[in-house]
Amino acid sequence: MKYLLLIIHVLLFGIVNAQNDNVGIGTVTPDASAILDVSSTDKGVLVPRLNTIQRMGVANPSDGLLVFDTDYGCFFFYQNASSSWLSLCNQA
Repeated sequence: MKYLLLIIHVLLFGIVNAQNDNVGIGTVTPDASAILDVSSTDKGVLVPRLNTIQRMGVANPSDGLLVFDTDYGCFFFYQNASSSWLSLCNQA
């Protein structure tokens, strides 16, 4: 019985400690101000790649949604205030 209680305690303690406010990939100490901290010295982040028709077909895009449009070869983000996709290319 003592061992069963010990196992339950360890499992519950592990579950509680796994509920962090942020996640680190490639780091064991994610920055406290980031929900996701990705660290690498030889790789990048790959965001969803859509053609223009697919991008325009996204249902109810969230404010700030970021995609790479393969037809334009450019990043676009959605802005709720203007209800439109804005290009990050050729921005002054």
